[in-house]
Amino acid sequence: MVLVSPSLTDLVTLLDTLIPPALAMEGDPIGLQLGDPARPVRSVLLALDASHSRVIEEAITKKVDLVISHHALIYRPLKKLLTTDVYQKGIQQLIRHDIAVFAAHTNWDIAVGGVNDRLAKL
Repeated sequence: MVLVSPSLTDLVTLLDTLIPPALAMEGDPIGLQLGDPARPVRSVLLALDASHSRVIEEAITKKVDLVISHHALIYRPLKKLLTTDVYQKGIQQLIRHDIAVFAAHTNWDIAVGGVNDRLAKL
């Protein structure tokens, strides 16, 4: 039996079904923020913030294909991308290691079974 990994597009479609983009607050940068949509995804890392250096280090070390993050990696348009800036260097590392990033923020908060439902249950 040959197992075929889903493409990034396949996973984004699934995530958009589970965590509909229409639920996001206006202007909230959600969805696929980095990566090749055609690339197969074999491993995923969940994180609160994909820009955190420890998250990036773990993603690289574990050779994950996709980081699903609650907070957006890119919130405002980038005007430059320098290695002297820790945040910008992190984005470069993700690109260099071909690690995609998908963000689900306020839509994940509001979705049925999402963050708000979980907090209310606690």
